[in-house]
Amino acid sequence: MRFFLYFIVLIMLLSLVSGIGISPGRYEVDFSPWLEQEFSFVIINNEGQDYTVGIGVGGDLAEHVTLSDQEVFVKGGSMAPFTARLELPAAIETPGRHVISFYVMEKSEESSGGIGARVGVIPQIYVHVPYPGKYAEISSFIIADDKGGVNEGEDTPGSFSIRSRGEEAITGARAEVSYYSLANGGLLETVTYDDLTIPPISTITKTFTFTTAGSPPSDYRAVLRFFYGDEERNATKGFRVGSFDVELVEYQEVVERDGIVPFAAKVRNLWKGRIAADATLRVPGLEPATSARVGLVDFQQRELTVYLDTSSLPLGKNNGSLVIRAEKQVKGADNNEVAKEYPVTFTLVEAIVEVEERPGFLTGSSVLHVLLVILILLLAASVYFLVRVLKEKK
Repeated sequence: MRFFLYFIVLIMLLSLVSGIGISPGRYEVDFSPWLEQEFSFVIINNEGQDYTVGIGVGGDLAEHVTLSDQEVFVKGGSMAPFTARLELPAAIETPGRHVISFYVMEKSEESSGGIGARVGVIPQIYVHVPYPGKYAEISSFIIADDKGGVNEGEDTPGSFSIRSRGEEAITGARAEVSYYSLANGGLLETVTYDDLTIPPISTITKTFTFTTAGSPPSDYRAVLRFFYGDEERNATKGFRVGSFDVELVEYQEVVERDGIVPFAAKVRNLWKGRIAADATLRVPGLEPATSARVGLVDFQQRELTVYLDTSSLPLGKNNGSLVIRAEKQVKGADNNEVAKEYPVTFTLVEAIVEVEERPGFLTGSSVLHVLLVILILLLAASVYFLVRVLKEKK
């Protein structure tokens, strides 16, 4: 019956949302024979309710982990620590990354003895077992400090790190980092590093600068390629050379006629810097409607909401325009305002009337949910008994 019970628990857990957080999110360690190391975690209770939290461990190396506590009490809005002690064997046959995952289950102190309520997967420990021979990974590839790009007239800094995860040193390797125009795919610049050497279980880091000071405002793509022996590793990052500008990314194309309704539009800040933006929707025959003003940081996208009065609009296609305005949030900045107008077309449809569900009665949707749950349980039971019959025949 265990299979059946596990299946039921799995269905329950998949529908739960955790109010518990854990820090840090991940540890990484390189394998060495008989390694013993302790890792500290903090459980964070983001809710106002007290919980007793059960802790479990999963993964192919779980048997080598000892927890300081199987259960931890965490007061609402507070934190509680626990530790995990890792004791590795003399050897692990399978090379590569082995993941140890931690799981928590919350039990409400205010509940009347039932199993609490929520489950969550929490941080992991990565144990890297060396590969035979030579083996490399790109461990980081950063463009413009991961800020999304630079502004026009500026060069673009970057860096990359290559990690050797093999038992042998990597020698005579080569790295190329290039950037391309997204508009036409043309190669604009390549920086090359020759005759690179990386000792076993070590990392090298290189920095570079793309000369984008003369490049026009646009989106670009950076590509890193690392060659060693007959092997190649690569990574890609997008970035932008920005200017003070905004653009309409997308807007709501179907609107329900139901009096005053929200109309959503997503805009993008094309500048490395803070701006404040709003949108005004203009539809013939209606008064212009303007969204609240929101802030956007470097190259950020955000949704603006305009409230549109649909009472007098005809069903079907409606045309209008959307004016996006932005203002620099920098004191003393020149040219600190910009506005762009975009044509928009949306389809107005009749609102979908929802039938109110009466408490105490099964509606069509709730009956469907009940039938679905019954079907899943029957399927699980069938699989369990089939497995049991096959085992008995053996």
